[in-house]
Amino acid sequence: MLTLSQIRPVPRATALIAALLFIIPGAQATPELRSPEETPVNAIERESERQIESLKQLYLTNDAVSALLQHLNALLRTHAFTEDRIVDLDKPQGLVYQLDVNEARELVVRTDDYRKAGAAQHSSKSVDVSGVDPYVGYNCEARSRKCWITDPVDASSEWLTLAHEPASVEKISASMAELIKRLQQRVGSS
Repeated sequence: MLTLSQIRPVPRATALIAALLFIIPGAQATPELRSPEETPVNAIERESERQIESLKQLYLTNDAVSALLQHLNALLRTHAFTEDRIVDLDKPQGLVYQLDVNEARELVVRTDDYRKAGAAQHSSKSVDVSGVDPYVGYNCEARSRKCWITDPVDASSEWLTLAHEPASVEKISASMAELIKRLQQRVGSS
């Protein structure tokens, strides 16, 4: 378990389990097999589909990617990184991210940086997710009171900087993995 004084990457096996638990708090860490012929991979995929269906109902959409985008954007807004210890909920602060998908089916990350007084900086970056490992990792550092999602293209660098809330960042990482897998499926089918 991650402690406040540790910096620790999420191993790939942990990321796979986390992907299972990315949405629903009551999700099972090891879903039950329905029959002797069913494999653990099939059980995990079935549980993942059940969670996606719950998200689609929550966000009133029939599209899994749209539901995941809305879910991730809500999580990213809620867990925005700010250097201030007191957060004013009535004004934007810190680093705020917004995800979208462009016509080329790339993941677009818009960053709004409100850390400098008086001047917000806005940037946008497209990420081609085809061929990348969908299981993005995360790290947390107590001293700087921040966590970050690692870049899916270059797993050694920070990509999205978030508030120091390891459990929430783990869910964001797992949801991001599911989104990347879905985008890869779309690119592969076109």
